[in-house]
Amino acid sequence: MHDLAGRLLTAGVRPEAVSRELWDRAPFGYLQVLAGALARARLERDAAGGRGLVWTTIARADRDARDVPYDQLEGVIDQLRRTDEAEVAVVCKENDDGDWYVSMRSKGAVDVGRACVGLGGGGHRTAAAFTTDGEPAAIVDRLRGALRPPGEADRPS
Repeated sequence: MHDLAGRLLTAGVRPEAVSRELWDRAPFGYLQVLAGALARARLERDAAGGRGLVWTTIARADRDARDVPYDQLEGVIDQLRRTDEAEVAVVCKENDDGDWYVSMRSKGAVDVGRACVGLGGGGHRTAAAFTTDGEPAAIVDRLRGALRPPGEADRPS
């Protein structure tokens, strides 16, 4: 990897320009969608085995109103996962078909891959997702159960 990076630098690739293009640009509409998603964010300190869950939703209507394509929403979870009080971050994004893509991130102590596999999706310990239909509140209810530590699955929430 370092050899490849060195060859790219020698060829004239400017890392700061690439970084800016990839991470530091967004249309104004994205900022408005992000603001709405952050305003709807909910913190549940007791969820995920007491390690905390922060979650939000982005409906298709939210992004349609601001002309933001679905594929520009990936960075929302990176803002949500910064929450100190939550080990797990979740963004429920409604796609163009009306289904919800539920993207999850963990800081390492909670296996979100296990939870997502149990809900029909996949991923790994710190990043996983699943797609489902239904209302976001019901989806998050199912998710809370899937995030309980093994052995606590039969206990009421």
